[in-house]
Amino acid sequence: MLDQKYYGFYFQDDIRVSRRLTVNLGLRYEYTTPWAEKFGQIGTFELDAIDPLTGNKGLFKLNQPGEYQSDPNRRNFGPRLGIAYQLNSKTVVRTAGAIFHAPYNSINPNSSDFGSGTFVQNTLNLGPPNPLPFTPPVGGSWSNPFASGLNYPDRSSTFVGQNMRADIHHHPLAYVANWTFNIQRMIASDLLVEVGYIGSKTTHFSQNRQWNQNNPALLPLGSRLLEPVPNPYYGKITAGPLSFPTVALRQLLRPYPQYIDIVVFRDPYGNANYNGFTMRVEKQYSQGFTISAAYTVSKNIADTVESNAAAVLPVNAMYDRKSSRSLESNDIPQRLVLSYETA
Repeated sequence: MLDQKYYGFYFQDDIRVSRRLTVNLGLRYEYTTPWAEKFGQIGTFELDAIDPLTGNKGLFKLNQPGEYQSDPNRRNFGPRLGIAYQLNSKTVVRTAGAIFHAPYNSINPNSSDFGSGTFVQNTLNLGPPNPLPFTPPVGGSWSNPFASGLNYPDRSSTFVGQNMRADIHHHPLAYVANWTFNIQRMIASDLLVEVGYIGSKTTHFSQNRQWNQNNPALLPLGSRLLEPVPNPYYGKITAGPLSFPTVALRQLLRPYPQYIDIVVFRDPYGNANYNGFTMRVEKQYSQGFTISAAYTVSKNIADTVESNAAAVLPVNAMYDRKSSRSLESNDIPQRLVLSYETA
């Protein structure tokens, strides 16, 4: 039984400093507890803990009943400031800035996260690696797709030798810093023109990330990475691809060689930037009819995307995050909106 709680409060006030100057002040605080499970059936991958079976760093532990899966985030203060200044009877200048925190860490209790299990996946395996690259194991057959056996977990299991899908302790919440500046001018009694700038910076954008990637610096080894070598975990790991006498060299060169793939779901490692220029023209006609045209030119750049199926596990996200930096999938470079209103 998964459990998560949310708390929040805010205050906001408009201050009329003078006839020309108005200031808007606000502060919002939000706190969402990390996920916990009543019976301790979820766990956390501890990056620096030592696995007692292999002596390597990296260890999965099931949480105690009711224990948080990740560290709490209690510093989620979001200040707001807005300033409006009337230059003259026809011109107003406005600027504002604010910080908005995500109310939770984007991990959902559905089939894509907890519903599919957050720790172990028994791997289809037909046998020890073949000395010939890209060749099925000698004697392997789909009549026995789990030739390396199945993992039967209990509360002491660390799931070495398996694929891992889990959270880590350090899981900060995403937040967005927004800022705007615009000038509004009455060209005539029935014609208004507004130009402005909008910017934002998103920090801790989340994306599923593979933590057990081989370093691209190993690529010069070429096909040698696939060659079978003696398995130092043979006899220690009794189920899964790492239970055979030999293993591919690339496996032993992983950051956590006692595990296969380690996917940290909704890993908050990404950033995004948005910058836009806006212009709006509003014309009033007789009998309360108003027509408005708004045009925006903008650019949205990110090095990851939030749960976007088109960009799962960006290439080389562990070693060179900037290699995935590009136009965000929701980027709309130009937008024109026409509207009208009648009394």
